[in-house]
Amino acid sequence: MSHLELIYSISPVPVQNIIMSAYGYYWAYLKYSRNFDHFLKWLEKTEHLNRRELLELQTRELKRVINYSYYNVPYYRRVFRRHNLKPDDIKTIEDLKKIPILTKEDVRYNFKSLISQKYHRWQYSIKHTSGTTGTALNIVWSNEATMKEYAFVERIRRRAGVDSRELHATFAGRIVVPLRQTKPPFWRYNSAEKQYYFSMHYLTKENLKYYTEKLRQIHPSYIEGYPSLIYVVAEYILKYEDLIPVKAVFTSSETLLSYQRKSIEEAFQCKVFDRYGMTELAASIGECEEGGYHIDAEYGIIEFLKDGEEVSEGEVGEMVCTNFINDAFPLIRYKIGDLARPLGDACSCGRTLPLVKEIIGRIDDILITKRGAYLGRLDHIFKEMHNIKESQIIQESIDKIVVKVVPREDFSEKDISKLIKEFQKRLGTDMEIEIKLVDQIPREKSGKFRAVISKVPFRL
Repeated sequence: MSHLELIYSISPVPVQNIIMSAYGYYWAYLKYSRNFDHFLKWLEKTEHLNRRELLELQTRELKRVINYSYYNVPYYRRVFRRHNLKPDDIKTIEDLKKIPILTKEDVRYNFKSLISQKYHRWQYSIKHTSGTTGTALNIVWSNEATMKEYAFVERIRRRAGVDSRELHATFAGRIVVPLRQTKPPFWRYNSAEKQYYFSMHYLTKENLKYYTEKLRQIHPSYIEGYPSLIYVVAEYILKYEDLIPVKAVFTSSETLLSYQRKSIEEAFQCKVFDRYGMTELAASIGECEEGGYHIDAEYGIIEFLKDGEEVSEGEVGEMVCTNFINDAFPLIRYKIGDLARPLGDACSCGRTLPLVKEIIGRIDDILITKRGAYLGRLDHIFKEMHNIKESQIIQESIDKIVVKVVPREDFSEKDISKLIKEFQKRLGTDMEIEIKLVDQIPREKSGKFRAVISKVPFRL
């Protein structure tokens, strides 16, 4: 725990709100910089370009990224020389195949040499991916990339008729309420972004009434967060209370399942807009008001590959991505590890951005603590654990969790103790946590990786 986290955890609620707001002002400054509105206006135009114009835009950006990476990023200079390539050899999207695939392991072991030499430390921040479905990674976000990422998010907000800066409620995984707290408020307020951040660690049947009371009181314009958490609140509303209308619900970070969408839309009397993105800033796919999943072509290029070749429309392919928005840390032909099914159809919304029928990522279960709290993803536990290759959480019973870990060579007993401590911080000290070291974690018959499996039935 950092000094700031310690100060936050022991501070009274009003001070915690001030600390959250101070952090919020910093991020709002990065997100909504002076170029934000200009870039957003550009995005609102480009989503209506015809296919030829979109291809020209992508080709132009690809040439720029390749040229920039060759002259400013040591890793790509080495790769190009090793394969006898020059920037001029990449003239079209098809030419990308001349460049080898970039894996998570490549990013892990070449982190420093993937950072552009043009950037100073104050010009970027370092983010961490989770280690649940693969290698935990450090990722650099330039300040400009932060602005652009949130402009793409804002474009989806505008499709629903809302502005990100309107009053809203967030349901996600940060520990904003210390676990020693036993009474509401189970949320904190970030005044910088008009955001009420609801803690997932108190979502019990007994406490859900406080969550819904607060939602009714603040009347948020929209709700955002993990679908599994918003679904728990929606199910409670449908079973015990009157509906709570909002303008829209925005989901991300997990696979949105059809039954979750149905309950959420019914409880909040609005449409759900889903988005696929990632910490690596490698790809962005956002839902429109007609339910189409549009690839953000201005964000980068996605190849859908099977055995190294592009799949046909309607076939499942592995996503390999080249990003345009993050010059501080360019990712060229980055293998995400998720599958998708590209479509050639036109969307009834009128936008010309290409479509995918479905994204085949993780399907996680919901964990239930002994005190009855419903928890979504716990991937943040693994974000600092770079000596873990892969992990899977299995809830065997209401009072026992088994964590399967595929360790790296430098994994030690200290790491086991750290993991147990981190889980107990979120699940309670009365939950038995067993860490099981394994050589590999089996996939489902479908090939999907399940990061969380619960054998405890979910019911309200």
